[in-house]
Amino acid sequence: MIGRLLLGILVLLAVQGAAAGATVPAPLSPWVDWVAERLPARECPFLQPDTARACQWITSVDLDLSDRGGRFRMRGQAYAEGWLTLPGSREHWPRNPGLDAQPARLLAHDGRPAIRIAPGRFEVGGDFSWQTLPDALSLPPGAGLVRLRIDGEARVVNRDPDGRLWLRETVRKGADEQADRLELRVHRRLTDGVPMRLETQLVLDVAGAQREVLLATPLLKGFVPIALQSPLPARIEPDGQLRVQARPGRWTLSVQAYHPNEVTRLDVPAGGEGWPEEEIWAFEAQRHLRLVEPTGLVQVDPRQTALPADWQSLPAYLAVPGQTLTLEVRRRGDSRPEPDVLALDRRLWLDFDGTGYTVQDRLTGTIMRTWRLEADPMLALGRVAVDGQDQLITRRAGSEARGVEVRRGNLRLVADSRYEGDRARLPIGWRHDLNQARAVLHLPPGWDLFAVAGVDNDPPTWLQRWTLLDLFLVLITGIAVARLWGPAAGALALTALALTWHAPGAPQQVWLHWIAALALLRADQEGEVGQESTPDPENPGTLEA
Repeated sequence: MIGRLLLGILVLLAVQGAAAGATVPAPLSPWVDWVAERLPARECPFLQPDTARACQWITSVDLDLSDRGGRFRMRGQAYAEGWLTLPGSREHWPRNPGLDAQPARLLAHDGRPAIRIAPGRFEVGGDFSWQTLPDALSLPPGAGLVRLRIDGEARVVNRDPDGRLWLRETVRKGADEQADRLELRVHRRLTDGVPMRLETQLVLDVAGAQREVLLATPLLKGFVPIALQSPLPARIEPDGQLRVQARPGRWTLSVQAYHPNEVTRLDVPAGGEGWPEEEIWAFEAQRHLRLVEPTGLVQVDPRQTALPADWQSLPAYLAVPGQTLTLEVRRRGDSRPEPDVLALDRRLWLDFDGTGYTVQDRLTGTIMRTWRLEADPMLALGRVAVDGQDQLITRRAGSEARGVEVRRGNLRLVADSRYEGDRARLPIGWRHDLNQARAVLHLPPGWDLFAVAGVDNDPPTWLQRWTLLDLFLVLITGIAVARLWGPAAGALALTALALTWHAPGAPQQVWLHWIAALALLRADQEGEVGQESTPDPENPGTLEA
C-alpha cells in the first residue's frame, strides 16, 4: 500500500512536470495515463473563495425572468472536463439546455441540474417555466457577475451567502441609481525572514453595478504568490494581475507571497488607473537573522493609519509610487542575542504504589540563544512535541542527557516523561534556566500530601490544614478520654483524632459532646450525681453527703 502511494506521488510529480514542459522519466511513462485518469482536476487553478481546485470560471450569468418563466445564459471557461452546475433546483428545473448553440443533456448532479462540458470557453443557455415567479432561484457556485431582468426591467441583484438569488424582494434600477465607484486601499506587511514574506491587503469599496475588476499590482516585483484569501470570486493571472468579480459592498482581500532571493531594495509599483496614490507598508524585522535599517520611505505613526490591529505594533512607512525602500544591512545574525525566557508548567501523577511519577511538562517562551533543550538523565523522556509536531529525542555523544533540537523564536513544547527517583524530592529536570515554574500534583486515592518545603508554595498539605482551634480540640478530647478510661485510651484517641481530623466527613466537635455525656452517665452510675449534702454538726463549715 505504501509502495503504491509513493509511486502515485512520483507519477503525479512527473505528470505535473510534463504539463510544465519537462520530460517524464521512461520508467514512469506507462503510468501517466493512469494518474491522469484519476486526477482530472490536476491542472485546475485554485480560485477564491473556494479552497479546493475549481475547474470552471464563470464570467457572467444573465437572467431574463417573468411570472410565466424566463431564460438564462452563462459564459465562462473550463480548465478540465467535468460537471457544470446550471441555475435552478429540483423545484425549478431548467429546460432546453444548450451548450455552444448545440443541445446538451441535462442530468442531476449532487441534486442540482448540471451538464458535462469539455475544457475551453463555453456558453450555456436554457429557459424556465412556472406558474408564478418564485421567491428565490439557486445560482451555480462561483458565479460572480449576475445580471437580472424581471418583466423586461433591470433589477438590483440581491443574493445570500448560500447562493440563492432573491427575485420578489428586488428593486428596479432607475436613472438615479448610484454611479459606478471603486475605492481601493492597499496595505502591505513585509516580514524579513528567510525567505522574505509579503502580505498585501486590498480593501475594496464598491458601489454601482457588478463588474469584473483587474488589479494591476497586488504583488511587488520578484515575489511569488502562494495564497489568496477573498470573499469574492478572484484569481491571480499568469502576469501577476488580480482579477476580481466585484459587487457592491466593502471587501477585504489578502495575497501572500515570498521572495526566492535575498532582498535589499523594494520599489513601490505604479498601479495605474484606480490604484491609490499612496500605500502603507509595515516592516517586521527578524533581528536574530539580520539587522537592517529601512531607508527611502517616510515613517508614519501606525496608530494614525488604517492598518490592521495586529500590524499597528510594527514600524509603518508611507509608500508613494516611484520611491524605493532600501534595507541597509548592519549585521548578519545576532552577536548578542537576548537571553532566553522560559516558563515551565508541570503536571505530575503519582503511581498507585508510590514508586514514581508520570510527568507532563509544558515549556513556553522565547528561545534566542539555545538550539537544544536537554533533560537530566533522572527524567526519562518518552515523547516531546513542538508546536504540535512530534520531535526526535536524541542524545549527544559522551552525554547521558536526552533532548530535542529547537528553532529560535517562540517556543511551545510539550514533554511526557517518567521520574522514579526520590519521591520526596522533585527536581526541575531540565538543564536550562527558567524564569517561572509552576507544578500541580495529582495524588491517587488513599494518598495525602504531608508537607511541602520551598518558596511560593500554597498547597493544601496535611500540616497546613491544622489551626490552633483544631489542636486545642484534639488535645482536650485526648485528655478527657485519658481521665475517663486511662492514659492508654487517651493516647489511642489522640493518635486516631490526629490522623482522621481532616479526613472528608470525619466527626470533630461532636466528640466533646459524646465524652461529656459519657462522663455524666458514669458519674450518675457511681452515685456522684443527684445526692443531697447536709451540714456536719461537729464542723459547721463543711458539708456531709
